[in-house]
Amino acid sequence: MEKVLLVGNGYIGLKILSAISSEMDVTVVDKDRNSIKEIVETDNIHPVYGNIEDRNFALNLFKQKYDFVVAVTNSDKTNILLSTMAKKSGTKCTIASIFQKDSVEQLTFLKESIGIDRMYNMAIEMSSEVERIIKDNLSYQSDVFGKGRIEVVGHSVEMDKNFVGQQLKNIGELKTVLVVGITRKDEILIPNGETVIEEDDYLYIMGLSKDILNFKHKHFRLEHKPNRKILLVGVNEFSLQIAEVFKEYDITIIEEDIEKIRKYRTAYSNVYIHKAKLKGGEFFKNFRNYDATIITTENDEMNIVLGIIANRQGINQVMVKLSDISYESIIDEMNFTLVLKPMDVVANQIIKELRSDRGISIYMAFNNQAEVYEFKLKDDSNLIGKSLMEINIPEGMLVGGIIRKDGMAVIPRGKTVIENGDNLVIFCKNESKDKLNRFLGIDNRRSFIQSIFS
Repeated sequence: MEKVLLVGNGYIGLKILSAISSEMDVTVVDKDRNSIKEIVETDNIHPVYGNIEDRNFALNLFKQKYDFVVAVTNSDKTNILLSTMAKKSGTKCTIASIFQKDSVEQLTFLKESIGIDRMYNMAIEMSSEVERIIKDNLSYQSDVFGKGRIEVVGHSVEMDKNFVGQQLKNIGELKTVLVVGITRKDEILIPNGETVIEEDDYLYIMGLSKDILNFKHKHFRLEHKPNRKILLVGVNEFSLQIAEVFKEYDITIIEEDIEKIRKYRTAYSNVYIHKAKLKGGEFFKNFRNYDATIITTENDEMNIVLGIIANRQGINQVMVKLSDISYESIIDEMNFTLVLKPMDVVANQIIKELRSDRGISIYMAFNNQAEVYEFKLKDDSNLIGKSLMEINIPEGMLVGGIIRKDGMAVIPRGKTVIENGDNLVIFCKNESKDKLNRFLGIDNRRSFIQSIFS
């Protein structure tokens, strides 16, 4: 079992710990005694109270060897120093969260010499997420698997009324892809060829990336817009980083603080900073023709309210930044294109990095009712050599894609045979988690899959 030293037990640290604690041996360090007391020690979770900036404490800690050291304290200086010390002690991979974007840009040239293998900054990671949504013209759910070879997209039947009343096996437009799930009246269904499409269904469609691209162009009516416009609300490191990413776009930033306007007005040639009162969202009426609106003020309540106003006024692709997790219970009810959670984005990137060579990836989606994950089969799996029709696939899940050992992606049918070295891409309802463990031959008392689903 690989050893991880996780320093920093705040929100990001706890999210990482929750995700990896059943598959890795984790030592968690924090200088907040109460925070450490809340962690329950197990065979592979070791909470340690102490200040990593204390040289003697740190030297004693590094008497052990770690495969990964993850520094996610609220101090960039501490995270950098810890990474340097870890690398000198022989740690295989060091990962650090860096709050100041300017620091990331400066450290990029010094990463190797100071011992940081991976750096993650909230503004940079969040802008990358926005870039994926806007530049791919996404107004629907989408995710990729198998290093981009397989994609899953969400598709409302309202866009294809001719699907209604037909069995899936009879819909010609779906012959090259696979419908892996259907949301119907707030419930997730695992369909088969006999399933009849109903009005208001929402389909989750999996396919080879090229086939999904063809489906998008035919059914989502994507258009290339050479002079696209983005509206940003609030001047801060998040909005400025987004402006940096979208240099070829026309950017307008709404801000009411005159000092910020004076400071940043000439920062980017493609950006116009417009002074307007934020409260009430009256300014939206002048920007209805913009392609996307991203609300990133420092006030979560303001962001939520402005997002609601923007939606009611018919503003395109409304995205809202949310820093306080206490609002999560209500934010899911809002019909925003994307909710930007900076700490979640960084935590998820670190989790993916920690799992990158373990053959397992989890993709959270589908209103917390189902998930898609990619799983590398073990060499001794009893699934190898059998076709899907020969395998008794439990109810509540569907094998939607296969990545072969040579990298070739396959959207399987009943006669498709599972081979040694395959990665399976599986859509599974959360209620079927135990069946999934048995199907994959996972017998641990607290398996990886159980820890993620529970």
